[in-house]
Amino acid sequence: MDGLDAKGVVNDIVSSPAYASERGREQLGSLIDAISSRLPPADCKRLDAALDAANVNESLAERTYERYIEEPVVAGYETAKLRTGEALDWTDKQISDNLAEARRWANDARDNPQNSYLERAAAGLGGYGTGEAQSSYGAMKGATSRGLGMIGDTIDLAKFAHQFSNDRDFRNLVMGAAAVYANSAVEDPAKIPRDIKSAAVGAWNEWEAGYEKATKEGKEQEYLGGIKGAAAIEIIATFVPATKLTNLAKVAKAADVAEDLAPAAGKIAGRVQTHAGKELASELVELAHDAQRLQAKGGAAAEGADLMFQGLAGVKRSQGELGDLVEGFRKSGNLDGLLQSGALSPKELGHLARKDVSIFEGQVSMEKAVDAYIGKRNLSELADPEIGDIGEAFVSHDLAKKGYTDLVAIQNKQGHGIDVVGKNQEGKWESFEVKASVQGTARRQFGNPEEFITDRLRKAEGERGSWAPKNVWEEQAQSTAEKILDETMDRTTGRVKIESNWARVNIERDPATGLIKGEPEIEKWKTPLERQQDRQLERSLRQETQGQKKTPVDADHQDFALHQQIKGKVAELDVQNGRTFDAVSERMTASLLALAKDNGLTRVDHVLLSKQTDSLPAAQNVFVVQGSLNDPAMLRAYMPTAQAAQTPVEQSFSQLEQVNQRLAQQLAQQQTLDQTQAQSQGAPQMRMS
Repeated sequence: MDGLDAKGVVNDIVSSPAYASERGREQLGSLIDAISSRLPPADCKRLDAALDAANVNESLAERTYERYIEEPVVAGYETAKLRTGEALDWTDKQISDNLAEARRWANDARDNPQNSYLERAAAGLGGYGTGEAQSSYGAMKGATSRGLGMIGDTIDLAKFAHQFSNDRDFRNLVMGAAAVYANSAVEDPAKIPRDIKSAAVGAWNEWEAGYEKATKEGKEQEYLGGIKGAAAIEIIATFVPATKLTNLAKVAKAADVAEDLAPAAGKIAGRVQTHAGKELASELVELAHDAQRLQAKGGAAAEGADLMFQGLAGVKRSQGELGDLVEGFRKSGNLDGLLQSGALSPKELGHLARKDVSIFEGQVSMEKAVDAYIGKRNLSELADPEIGDIGEAFVSHDLAKKGYTDLVAIQNKQGHGIDVVGKNQEGKWESFEVKASVQGTARRQFGNPEEFITDRLRKAEGERGSWAPKNVWEEQAQSTAEKILDETMDRTTGRVKIESNWARVNIERDPATGLIKGEPEIEKWKTPLERQQDRQLERSLRQETQGQKKTPVDADHQDFALHQQIKGKVAELDVQNGRTFDAVSERMTASLLALAKDNGLTRVDHVLLSKQTDSLPAAQNVFVVQGSLNDPAMLRAYMPTAQAAQTPVEQSFSQLEQVNQRLAQQLAQQQTLDQTQAQSQGAPQMRMS
């Protein structure tokens, strides 16, 4: 039920009589391949790990490299030699026939998808260049072998390949770094022929296109687990300038992915000492400098630089050293490159803003960093946790700019807790509950802040269950909770005395710049009793200013029926979107009532949200429709969804009153005109004869 007993299989192999003989061990590779071919991917990896742990045969990466890296180039040349005949000995008598045959072979090899990437790339040189297939293969083989050798001198090549195939962040780091080095090098002193490098770049583009396709289809590991995973390292070793290959290997080692990436004879204390001092390796700093220059150019080169930053951040994140990376890049002047790449999540950006808001005072603002994280996605594609994290990042940034200190998110890893706490300019603690939306409907106040804040602080202080230290996202959360309880607890009531705030953030793209923006609307978070008193006071004031004036919610108002009709349709829309009818729904109902009357609708049969288009996200506008949706004669009107949801009910009713007054005036004018025309038609007329 638990899958393959990999350790048991390996023990059986090692204890078998065949394994004791040299001849039997020679056949072990075929046996392992036969077993692996019949296993699911997960069990196959477990078997390989068990074989490696028992030091049986070679490691998976070593087996992969022997088969798919060292052999293809040699085999490719042998294929060329067989297909072009013995004439490839280049005798003077047959040279012209040999070249013609080589061209014919090259055309066939270039178009055969079964051949390896570099084999087809070299074949393309043979077909379109001088026709010297043998020379093309010799040059390609030399470039590849030299490149792999230079990488292997610095790190364990097989383990490097294994890490590349199994760790996405490490893979992104290597791929991005390779792109940076290839784009930033002006000339290669090793003088690998330009056409060979171009062919290798073409092979890489083909490999990368296949990788992107496999990733979109959810077949990433399947793609990397076979020949194509190993082929990537081979191609990289060929097109990255020789002067940068050692740097590429050092970057992989400096990323500290695994101690055993370094060759057995090459483990050095320098890397450990550098890490202990919390200083970034010089290779990483140099790479970041090159990457930032490419980011300024834009295009494909910038995408490679972004990928490098994203991969490196992912590697450091998994090691719990992302903070060290940020600080290291800050010291070296490369932090803007990291922020611009979109490598940091909104949750991490919010944390940075709370720690030191000056981080965002350079070329990359908080808004630009969030925009880089979102990338080409529409706001409607963001998940709810992402939207919440973006809102909290904007609020944290806003508070830090206003001079708040000791800012911390007291949350567990599930996101439950107090979104932000901090000390105001007077040194008093405040808390902030953040609600964000990308549809202009950030939630208004609910709940009891006194109970909520006290409960969450005590849970954080208790350090149990989902609030155990390992489950708390921010390191200072629990110590801050203890400090707030000690300083603000009312010993009589058992509740903390802390000013609680409610922050609403409606996230949108700035029409002028296209950047993400979200200005926090912060107000005091009131208790249920305080909110009830506010509503009573509001009603009292409204009655004083309006007297006994009727509104559409009153049954004897002229628009009561239309208001009820729209209210029902809005309630249906709420159900379709998993919401319950609330204050936002009331505001939308009032807004749509004024809209319908202003556009001549006498009834509303449908309330609809707009669909996503190439230029607009879903739910950008809300429609009211009179008539059937497939009737060309239907009447409709629309307005921005955010405006409909945010406009106060009283404001919409006031607008409705103005519309009704205008309609009444128009009706009176029309009646006067009709009477005038009727009188003129009935009066005696003078006739000329």
